[in-house]
Amino acid sequence: MAKSRIVTVSALQFACTDDVSTNVDTAERFVREAHRKGANIILIQELFEGYYFCQAQREDFFQRSKPYKGHPTILRMQNLAKELGVVIPVSFFEEANNAHYNSIVVIDADGTDLGLYRKSHIPDGPGYQEKYYFNPGDTGFKVFQTKFAKIGVGICWDQWFPEAARVMVLQGAEILFYPTAIGSEPQDEGLDSREHWKRVMQGHAGANVVPLVASNRVGKEMIQTEHGKSEITFYGNSFIAGPTGEIIEHADDKEEAVLVAQFDLEKLKSKRSSWGVFRDRRPDLYKALLTLDADWKEISQFPEITPVNPLAPPPYLKNIIAPCLKNMTKNIIAPFLEFSVGAVPRGAKGFGGGRRRRLLACAGADASQVSVQCIVADRQYDNTKWGMIGFVFTSCSQATLALKLLRERKGCYDIVLSDVHMPDMDGFRLLELVGLEMDLPVIIETDLVMRGIRHGACDYLIKLYWTCSYGYDSTKFNTTGIMGSGLLFPLVAWCVSLTGPVFVSAFNPMMLVMVAIAGSLFLEEKLHLGMLLGGILIVGGLYTVLWGKEEEKKKASHLVPEVTEVALSGSSRGGGRGGSAGEKDLEPSEI
Repeated sequence: MAKSRIVTVSALQFACTDDVSTNVDTAERFVREAHRKGANIILIQELFEGYYFCQAQREDFFQRSKPYKGHPTILRMQNLAKELGVVIPVSFFEEANNAHYNSIVVIDADGTDLGLYRKSHIPDGPGYQEKYYFNPGDTGFKVFQTKFAKIGVGICWDQWFPEAARVMVLQGAEILFYPTAIGSEPQDEGLDSREHWKRVMQGHAGANVVPLVASNRVGKEMIQTEHGKSEITFYGNSFIAGPTGEIIEHADDKEEAVLVAQFDLEKLKSKRSSWGVFRDRRPDLYKALLTLDADWKEISQFPEITPVNPLAPPPYLKNIIAPCLKNMTKNIIAPFLEFSVGAVPRGAKGFGGGRRRRLLACAGADASQVSVQCIVADRQYDNTKWGMIGFVFTSCSQATLALKLLRERKGCYDIVLSDVHMPDMDGFRLLELVGLEMDLPVIIETDLVMRGIRHGACDYLIKLYWTCSYGYDSTKFNTTGIMGSGLLFPLVAWCVSLTGPVFVSAFNPMMLVMVAIAGSLFLEEKLHLGMLLGGILIVGGLYTVLWGKEEEKKKASHLVPEVTEVALSGSSRGGGRGGSAGEKDLEPSEI
């Protein structure tokens, strides 16, 4: 006999006043009534602490927001949930430093706070001007494992998007809950959306084969706006839908109500599996859902590359070049990237769950491709520190395409690696646009380090001029070998043979001065006072060393010939084997 898991859900519907204490008392009274009817999970309507204030854009309404931790209504509902042994999702206006969210916290049957969801879709229209008050949610769609069931919770406008419902069910949600505040349209008295509103959510229930609970307020609410009074009549019609979209319980558009329905979740689980809607999904065909205009064909020519080893040089280079590149990546490039990613402020929120970080590489040449591939292949990040292992990255060869991807896929990419030289736009211009439009760290790959930092780069990679792949350019290897080894080392050896190692070593600091001067003359780098003073100190120190060495050389040249002459004269006086005796006859004053 199949086991059963019976869960009773409830939707509350009541009219709100503009007094917080009165509304919270009403909510508690209705929760207790739902508990008496046997409810295990009880849904209260959206922003039930007061009037739906988003009818107007008023600064004073921001004072209604409160921080998540220590919120008095949440604490009261935690005590109530623990007393009754029920699960209560609680909607509230959240203040988080300088951000504000339309949020909901799920309280388990023992009073435990299971976590927070922030409304993802924010409407903006006459009477529903939520974008004035709320930041878009940054938690992503979530499910909560309660004592009775794993539930998914969306908030009002979220309910119009089938993607939200599907994502929550894909994460294992067994029941969907939508607290709501919806009614008449101030700009059009003849527009009645209630049937449309219900049918959309019935579709979510039927498409995902899960029960769905929607709670809405009733009554007329009037708000003073900047243009006079605004009035919305909330039409209630709260309901509970079954797994095929059928409405099991519903309220009318005027009366307060406590709706209750019961479901066997184990039976529904078998039904959901047998129906095949999740078995037969084709995520590989849904790429257009990641765009705003379904223009995914252009994007698909740059497929995402999974972190596999791209270092596949020709066989005769396998044991020479590849190990060099991998060591360079591990010890030089990867620490730079790790530093940059670690500096991202949002490294905590929205990056959990162990998903791979997404990197967008905009490369005008092969160099950026190689750098990214080396990093992906050779660097694995600790899961507890970064919440991921490796990177999933997308590459493109044009800056305009990179901007299009970033604008259309907001939130999809965590870091940008950009080349400077691209066919359609200067890399520094791309840096500025990314900094103005989105909060993303950018690593610039260039030799013009300071210019990149001034334009907003969070870090840099020195540009690689050679690659390790099939079809490599041998001239780059040859040039590096001839200039680096063929000419440099013989030149250094020649200088050492002429002047000794001190002179060669002393001239090394001059490279910094020469680089600064060349950068100012040819690369538009600005010279600062500190650079000039440092250059003067370097040159002064260099010539002090050279002067000291020259004085030492003069003194040595004065002493050595004298000793040599005396030694030779002594040797001539003694002759042959008597040379040693001649040396003994020398007086100290002669030396």
